[in-house]
Amino acid sequence: MGVWLPPVIYFFKESMKKLVLIIVLIVALNSFAFAEFVVTLEWSPNTETDLAGYKVFVHVETQNYNYTTPAWQGTETTCQVTVPTTDNYYFVARAFDTEGFESLNSNEVIFYGKPTAPGNLRIIN
Repeated sequence: MGVWLPPVIYFFKESMKKLVLIIVLIVALNSFAFAEFVVTLEWSPNTETDLAGYKVFVHVETQNYNYTTPAWQGTETTCQVTVPTTDNYYFVARAFDTEGFESLNSNEVIFYGKPTAPGNLRIIN
């Protein structure tokens, strides 16, 4: 024989079960939808005496570089940039001097965040 609960407490208990389920679903979906990669980049040091640092820029396939907002800025010749797992990412580095002048882009490197489709599928028997 079950314990009698007043309607208000029963409603609250059932509502809490639904709320917990909704929170679990939101957390699970967010952890899947917002998975990330940490990309580590490295480049050769600039030898100019007035070097102030480096900037790294990133864009996805369908966009251009936004040179006003670097993904990373510092004085080291390595950096880590966190990107979502939803696209392929293109990176360049630029050196800048103490007067604020920037170099041209380094060579461009691509991080393949999206899995590539397998090729040459065939039936073998």
